[in-house]
Amino acid sequence: MKLKLWLKLHKINKAGKAPVSLRITLYGKRAEYSSEIRLFPDEWDQATETILPTRRKQATVDKDNDLLEELKADARQAKNSLPKSQRTALNVAKEMRGIMPDEDATTCLLAALDRILATHYQHANQSTLQPFTRAAALLRKWHGPGHLPAASFTEDRRDAFGLWLAGQMASSSARTYLSALTAMWNRVKAWPHTRRSFRPFFGLRLPRHSGRKRTVLTKEQLLVMQEAALPPKQALARDIYMACFYLHGSRVSAVMQLRWQNVDFTKGEVKYKAMKSGPEKTIALKGPLLPLLLRYHHSSAAGNDLIFPILPPDFFSLTLNQRHVQNRAANVRILRRLYTLCKNLGLPEHVHPHTARHTMAVLTVEANNGDIRAAQHVLGHSTYRQTETYLRKMLPEQINDAAANVYDSF
Repeated sequence: MKLKLWLKLHKINKAGKAPVSLRITLYGKRAEYSSEIRLFPDEWDQATETILPTRRKQATVDKDNDLLEELKADARQAKNSLPKSQRTALNVAKEMRGIMPDEDATTCLLAALDRILATHYQHANQSTLQPFTRAAALLRKWHGPGHLPAASFTEDRRDAFGLWLAGQMASSSARTYLSALTAMWNRVKAWPHTRRSFRPFFGLRLPRHSGRKRTVLTKEQLLVMQEAALPPKQALARDIYMACFYLHGSRVSAVMQLRWQNVDFTKGEVKYKAMKSGPEKTIALKGPLLPLLLRYHHSSAAGNDLIFPILPPDFFSLTLNQRHVQNRAANVRILRRLYTLCKNLGLPEHVHPHTARHTMAVLTVEANNGDIRAAQHVLGHSTYRQTETYLRKMLPEQINDAAANVYDSF
């Protein structure tokens, strides 16, 4: 049996930390066991498989290194405790988790969810933790008090829960929560008899949810929005929307968190991170972007001050959880104000902050003779297929026009 500790950089969270996992290899087969420790990349030495004292005290680092060594010892002990016929990498990991093969009928699915949320997903970012916690709460509400054994959660009961869930919310949200439950149960091995990932809700057909049509504003509609005289709160929402558009279709979360230190008036550029794990983006201060930003600039503005006063002034001193809550609340405020001002101006009402990105994609393709690569690089997509998803659902009128041009040519 080979044991290897490694830092799973592909699982890095918003805080920049990645989990340390124990890889168990036995007879050519692999299994993973989480150490429940998360580190910054510069804290880990893969050559020696140890934590480095680059950010934390030596005593804390020594304690965590001892825990990692104990994991290897536990793996060896788990292997020796198994009969020779059951010595596989997967069974060793199950033995370390305390899941025995004869627990199929007694494993409580609700307890399994509580266990995995407390031991693993509490270290994840809030965008993952919140829907996963909500999914567990919905299952508990449907089932009521008492245990929910895995053996009793038959196909009929799974379908009944899925249909009940679809009756409580949009089918797209129901699918999200069913996927969250599946992911948690597979991670905790709630069905130990299955070697592969188990899909408990496979085959369940939920009613389709068409949703609202995404709205792309035309150049004329953008000008109407930009030049309208609005109340202060609506004007702030409008300016954030237009900033998303002029900053190459940036996401609203990045625009709301812009600070004056990101703006260099001398060089005439705005430099910031458009995505949490992406490179810095540099955009020239040209056209209407400069006067838009100057409307919020004042002589006493410090570098750490936010440009748009939609988030709390102490936003960057808050915890990740508190930042997530403030971001969501600010998004809702912007959405409501955009809806009101669009309704008053006679513009399409289904406008939300992200449609500025969609609008930028469509107008960029139109201005560059249909070259989708231009929109791909402006938006910062890694592949053109990501950009296609923006355009395929947004251009039914252009599709009709393209077909009409063919007919006219005959």
